[in-house]
Amino acid sequence: MKNLLLKLLKLIGKAKVVDLDNDGKIESINEEIQGLFSHFKTMSEQLKDANGKLIDIIQDEAKKQDEEKLRLEILIEEHHRKMEESRALSNKAQLNIEKNNKIKSKVDEFIV
Repeated sequence: MKNLLLKLLKLIGKAKVVDLDNDGKIESINEEIQGLFSHFKTMSEQLKDANGKLIDIIQDEAKKQDEEKLRLEILIEEHHRKMEESRALSNKAQLNIEKNNKIKSKVDEFIV
């Protein structure tokens, strides 16, 4: 009985009755299953390649973000330096105004 069952399974496996892998050919079940596994392998490789490309994109974008952050930090430092220079110039001008006002008040004493 066991031998009969094995022979039946072998016959079913060799029978040309299906087209599971949609390749347009009617092949044995074993061949069709191998075709399906071949499609899965191809799909797996394509997904691996796509993931590799996506990882490259992520790394490229991270590098661009780091470069942009550095550029902005440099701009901010330059801005702070210019603001400090401007404050210093304003303070110096204010001190000169105060000195000039003191001198003017002394000069005005001689005029009046």
